[in-house]
Amino acid sequence: MYLTDNDYRQLITADDLEVVQQADATVRESAETAAVEYFKGFLRGRYDVDILFAQTGTARNTVLIQFLIDEVLYTLHSSLPGNMMPDIRVKRKEQLDKWLVQIQKGETQPDFPTIDTVDGTDTGNPVKYGSNKKLGSSW
Repeated sequence: MYLTDNDYRQLITADDLEVVQQADATVRESAETAAVEYFKGFLRGRYDVDILFAQTGTARNTVLIQFLIDEVLYTLHSSLPGNMMPDIRVKRKEQLDKWLVQIQKGETQPDFPTIDTVDGTDTGNPVKYGSNKKLGSSW
């Protein structure tokens, strides 16, 4: 998986994580898989998601890690009964969704590997610029 157990420590304590994953690591792993697929849906058109989510260790993007954890924790909290969803989870989910839409629209440019064509040009960039070669003859 893209996320490690240590990644969660920045946003939730180990005891709280055990509670929201209902003492079953497979529940969290399922939520992680769903979160990665959710992110891929927003990023696939512009970024190489296979390379992005294959990264390990310090090569991983820290903002992406944090937002993935937010999505996983939101999903895990959603499965709890009653009004056990913390307000911070709702706020961070809204922030996450806004960030993903901004990426999809090209309003923000995270440092993710882009999709390249065979000749090395970036097809993830919606704007192409340049000009024709200068002609040497004048009429």
